[in-house]
Amino acid sequence: MSDDKIKRLRTHVVKELYDTEADYTAHLEFTVTVLLEKARVKGQHDNTFTESVLGKLFCNIEDILQLHRRLVEELKACLKGGVSYSCSIAGVYHKFKEEFLIYQDYGKGNEAAQKLLYELEDNEGFQAFFLACLLLGGRDGGNGISSYLFKPIQRVTKYPLLFRELEKYTPRDHPDYEATRAMGVRMREICFVINEAKRGVEKLDAITDWQATVDGWEGSKVTDTCNQLIKEGALIKISAGNTQERMFFLFDNLFVYCKKSLLSRTRPLLFRGRIPMENLDVEDIEDGTADFHTGGITVTNSWKVHNIAKDKWFVLIARTPEEKKEWMDAIRAEKEKKKTNDKHQFKKGELLYRFRYDDGTFRQKYASSELAARGVRMYCRLHGLFDPIIRDHKGSVIGGALRNVLNAQKLIEWLLEEKDIVSRDEGVALGRQFVALGVLRHGQPLSLHSVVWCSETW
Repeated sequence: MSDDKIKRLRTHVVKELYDTEADYTAHLEFTVTVLLEKARVKGQHDNTFTESVLGKLFCNIEDILQLHRRLVEELKACLKGGVSYSCSIAGVYHKFKEEFLIYQDYGKGNEAAQKLLYELEDNEGFQAFFLACLLLGGRDGGNGISSYLFKPIQRVTKYPLLFRELEKYTPRDHPDYEATRAMGVRMREICFVINEAKRGVEKLDAITDWQATVDGWEGSKVTDTCNQLIKEGALIKISAGNTQERMFFLFDNLFVYCKKSLLSRTRPLLFRGRIPMENLDVEDIEDGTADFHTGGITVTNSWKVHNIAKDKWFVLIARTPEEKKEWMDAIRAEKEKKKTNDKHQFKKGELLYRFRYDDGTFRQKYASSELAARGVRMYCRLHGLFDPIIRDHKGSVIGGALRNVLNAQKLIEWLLEEKDIVSRDEGVALGRQFVALGVLRHGQPLSLHSVVWCSETW
């Protein structure tokens, strides 16, 4: 390649790098000064737009904006004499090499942000507010704010390509060569972390797209509890003497089965059932078995599925032993993950919890002063009740006594009576927040013996 062509191509890449940087920074300015700041004002009289919600949605985008404001100013100074082959544009980026690490935090938080957006899809007030912000700001409101929140991920994942192109047309003796190589390496390191988060968002998108193909869906959205589709396929289902082919979908927290529909191209699946993983159990069936659950049919490559909540069973049959093993291994693996994840979760039920203020173990885990303050107020109110629900528990023969504990179910009932919450689900969510924050913990027996309070661990 001739020197003239190399110079022309490098100049073109320098211009593209600067132009896209300026456009991107303007995009960030709009996201922060219009969307985020107006939402904060709205949040002063609308609890949909709390600092907690906005913090999860926008993460550290204000820090990213500050970085790019300074970067653009430095780039302008570098290109003051005009865009040319000799410009050391990578050297400018290199000055901010360490600061670009803030994108890793944004990438890690973006999956949670996108999931929260899915949860707020049906909140008309939320959607209408941001749509108005976009339209009044002269922007297209078709995609809502999702594309604005995803823009930093898109931008940072393009840097490796841009710097690779710049390096391609930067000779080794060019003063900008070392900085160009160094920035290419740094951006690839950042993108490794970002891409993991990006894949998480793409998995959520895939679940949303999948659910749109299911007709007659019942219950909450899959994305409310699930992050990825683990396995799918057609299996024979035997239930109450009926033998049918069904499509099965194993998510990380849910097992779903559907019937194929021949009536619609846009919705080729008809919803037939769902079982949360905590209510699902599987049991192997020996080849050649013919019993009550199989409807007297002799089966091979099969296993039983137990819906614990409804105490109902059905039998599944795979085409091959290998396929059966894959399904059972996948289900058991997800069950084991669920068991581990749920070990310290708060749930409604006959379970005992203790305020950490009572045993001196409270150490605030997260910077959530509002939630911690709510826990303190609740603690004081509960200890002031005429008929207290915080009391000592005598334990059992195999376990020791428990002091100052409360029953999870009674706590939720009290919160409903006091109108602190509007539903049991909200009470469970609040309890989990208190456990995560360190306000509540599971009651532990005072003796050295362990005690099992129910069949599940929390």
